[in-house]
Amino acid sequence: MSSPLPPEGLEVGAASFALASAPILTLIVLMLGLLWSRSRAGLAGLLAAMAVAWVRFGAGGEVLLAALVRGSLASLPVLYIIIPAILLFHVAEAAGGIRNIGWSVWEMTQNHILQLMILVFGFTSLL
Repeated sequence: MSSPLPPEGLEVGAASFALASAPILTLIVLMLGLLWSRSRAGLAGLLAAMAVAWVRFGAGGEVLLAALVRGSLASLPVLYIIIPAILLFHVAEAAGGIRNIGWSVWEMTQNHILQLMILVFGFTSLL
């Protein structure tokens, strides 16, 4: 299979950097500027990334599909951690545990910086 890139490789310059930044900028503008939902903005960012990869960097359909599958599979270990954490948070919230943690920290000190440090040290120890 022949590469659409020149033999000396792809020129890395301001234009390449700007185009490679386009998907991230798309997400920022759509979510913060236009207040799109994360699902809609994420899909638009994915489409922007695929368009840039196809138009500027010469990625074909096979490469784009492989990248999409690899990216999806790479997200599974993260989801394996995030989904139970969200479930645990909702269970703790329903049981009143989050409110109790906040109340307990407030009773220890009224200094907001110390409260923050207590929460940070407490929650990072769970990691």
